[in-house]
Amino acid sequence: MKKVLVILGPTAIGKTDVALEFAKKYDGELVSCDSRQVYQGLDIGTGKMPGNSHPEVVSGSSNEMPKRVRHDIKKENRFWEINGVKIWMYDVCDPKNQYTVKDYVEKAEKVIKNIHQRGKLPIIVGGTGFYLKALLEGLPNLDTPVDEKLREDLQKLSLPELQEKLKTLSPAKWKLLNVSDKQNPRRLLR
Repeated sequence: MKKVLVILGPTAIGKTDVALEFAKKYDGELVSCDSRQVYQGLDIGTGKMPGNSHPEVVSGSSNEMPKRVRHDIKKENRFWEINGVKIWMYDVCDPKNQYTVKDYVEKAEKVIKNIHQRGKLPIIVGGTGFYLKALLEGLPNLDTPVDEKLREDLQKLSLPELQEKLKTLSPAKWKLLNVSDKQNPRRLLR
C-alpha cells in the first residue's frame, strides 16, 4: 500500500503552509483537494497562494512573497510550483465548464500515481471532504452515467413531489439525507 499524507480542514487555517513544510521535509508534492481551486483564474479567494501564517516555511523571510511559477506546457501535466514544491490540481478546468467529483477523482488518481512513480510522497491538501472521500474510499455511483431524459422529467416536479418520489423509490436513501438535502430540489433530483 502506497502512502499518502492528508491535510484536510476548513478554509483559511494555513493548510497549504503546513503542507509545503511537510513537502520540503518528506520530499513530497501537494495535490489540492478543493472544489474551487480546480478552476482556472479563480486565484483570489480560493487560497491558492499560501498565507502569511508561516512565512518562514514558504519563503525564508517574513518580508518576501512566495515565488509562484505556472507550468502550462501540456494541459495534462499542469502544475504550480511554490518555492520548489509542485502543487497539482490547480487550474485544471475552465470555470465555464462543469467539473464533477468524477473528473476530480480521475485526474487526481493519475497525479498521485505519477508522484508515487517518481518516489515522492503525495500530500493531499484541501477542504472539500466530498472530493477526499471519493478519492480515498470511492463512491458507488461514480461511474453511473447521467440520464438527461430522466433529469428533464424530474425537473418538472415540485419539491414535495420530488420528496415523495424519493421516499417511495428509496426509503433508505431518504432516511440518510440531512434536513438541508431533503429541502434541496437539485440534490433530490440527482
